[in-house]
Amino acid sequence: MITKLKSLLLSLFLFVSVYAGSPDVMLQGFHWTAHSAGWWQVVDGLAAQIDDDGYTMVWLPPSSDAASDQGYLPRELYNYNSFYGSQAQLQALLNNLNNRGIVPIADIVINHRVGCTGWADYCNPTWPTWYTAADDEWNGQKSGNNDTGERYSAARDLDHHLPQLQGEIVTWLNQLKSMGYRGWRYDLVKGFAPWAVKLYNDQTSPEISIGEFFDGDVGKVENWVNSAQNSTAFDFPLRFALIDAFDNNNYGRLRHDGLINRQPGKAVTFLENHDTEEQRGGEYVPPFPRFHLEAGYAYLLTHPGIPCVFWTHAYPFGGFPDVGDTIRELIQIRKEQGIHSTSQVDVQAADGSKYAAIIDGKVAVKVGWGDWSPAGSDWTVASSGQNYAVWTRCSGDDCVQPGGQTTIRVHYDTGFGNSISIRGNRAPLSWSQGVATNWSAGNVWVYQTDAIPAGATFEFKALINDSRWQSGGNNVGRGGETIDIYPNF
Repeated sequence: MITKLKSLLLSLFLFVSVYAGSPDVMLQGFHWTAHSAGWWQVVDGLAAQIDDDGYTMVWLPPSSDAASDQGYLPRELYNYNSFYGSQAQLQALLNNLNNRGIVPIADIVINHRVGCTGWADYCNPTWPTWYTAADDEWNGQKSGNNDTGERYSAARDLDHHLPQLQGEIVTWLNQLKSMGYRGWRYDLVKGFAPWAVKLYNDQTSPEISIGEFFDGDVGKVENWVNSAQNSTAFDFPLRFALIDAFDNNNYGRLRHDGLINRQPGKAVTFLENHDTEEQRGGEYVPPFPRFHLEAGYAYLLTHPGIPCVFWTHAYPFGGFPDVGDTIRELIQIRKEQGIHSTSQVDVQAADGSKYAAIIDGKVAVKVGWGDWSPAGSDWTVASSGQNYAVWTRCSGDDCVQPGGQTTIRVHYDTGFGNSISIRGNRAPLSWSQGVATNWSAGNVWVYQTDAIPAGATFEFKALINDSRWQSGGNNVGRGGETIDIYPNF
């Protein structure tokens, strides 16, 4: 009974100590081809920037030697010379992050393992072949127990019923802790029982645990976190709901879909990861639409849950869209306003053109092309861009923002026509007659407004060939800023 009580208290402490009242933001510290770039040194070199940008946690890729470049077919668990770099480089990175107060999160792949020269000759550490689940494809000597989850054919499924295997995994996790890792991201948790995650967390005490339950069914994801008890989960259902909202004007889903709307303290929210990103070419699911990235992060970074920012969105790579400045601005708002994993959301609108909410009574957000702004004069625009705006409470002179000229830069692909215009609801722009220009392939068209009065905002749209509005509708601007938009014509 005492042991069970200690386990319960440990589980409660895990969540109380990490999540309550803390405006955490996680960075996924890699992408699918990061292994080809001396990655530990890349992240180490950006640690100061990561700290300055406001990230409190960094999820790193699998650290051990593996049969796959990305590390998801683990081979020698205790060999930390991988495709991402040497053990010394990894240790230097972990030291750097910890010295800055950033929590390093290890990618834990324990559903399966490969042999060193064959299918199941496990080495470093050496395990007997009978650690392999009875229903695995391999025909050698196996356990008497079937797999505790979905089968995975690319490697040998492990039998987590075995106390011997449990002890080996706990020993390895504790070595990772001794190196400086402070949290676990469990890979492919559909492949083994959630009670195993609880067992490993109870015996290693990570500061945060996250399960990758890759499924759009919020009921299934919630059932997993309830069974695991002391772990969060990535909010895949919310990701799919956000894409549907932006692509199909189905903003009503944001009222109720996602783990964030059921157990926000256990939801790690995200738009993209290494399995869903553009580099994967839709191998599993389509990537998040580029032209909705800013609005997507406006939702994530103003709402409860623990938001996770994808590397190539924060630190551009290979021509992917640069929304890093917007993300940094939104993280700053989250921290200044104290938005945390269990903040309270008061939904103001969720219809065919927009979603709007007020969080903790001090941050308002609108995503979508429909018109909305918070009532009252004590709100000031804190961030705005393509199909989103964020307001914070203000008082006195803080409610009056500087006026001035606003620059609108329209980034476009070729092949859509030969003219573009900007139209809006404040002079010199109007909805009926905009400012037009000719354009040529490869240009970024720039328009500068007349001075906008202090404290005023305006709405605008991009129009191509005077006939097709930008998909997604309104953008919000204010005096004295520069706005980049990526029309979806």
